[in-house]
Order: sequence, then structure tokens, then C-alpha cells
Amino acid sequence: MAATAERISDTPASTPMPAPARRAAQPDDQIVQLEHTDWSDCERLLENRGESAVPRLTFIDGVLELMNPSR
Repeated sequence: MAATAERISDTPASTPMPAPARRAAQPDDQIVQLEHTDWSDCERLLENRGESAVPRLTFIDGVLELMNPSR
């Protein structure tokens, strides 16, 4: 456990996290990007979406992406 704590403390706080792996967009996917959004916008959409997995939502640096995958 101490070795893990040392490795974490050696990493600068400003080191960006890698983006999550995503499936490459397909030609038939429907994608909408909303710029200048905040996290509360994403939370409202997630609440409205409920238990459904569609549309898929991604929020990174103020850009909210909604994707309706073709498959």
C-alpha cells in the first residue's frame, strides 16, 4: 500500500486523466454536440433519460455530446 501511495504522490495534480475508451463513431450514428454547457445540464439530461442507455451522454470540458448509436 505504501508503494501505491508514493506513486500517486509523485504524480503532479495537473496531470490530465486519459479519456475513456470509446467506440468509433459509425456513419449512421446520430450525434449532437452542445458547447458551453455545465455539469448540471448533463445531470438534468441523465435524470430525464432514466434507465435507458440511449442517448449516450459524454461531458468533457464544457461540451456535452449526445449520441444515438446506429446499432
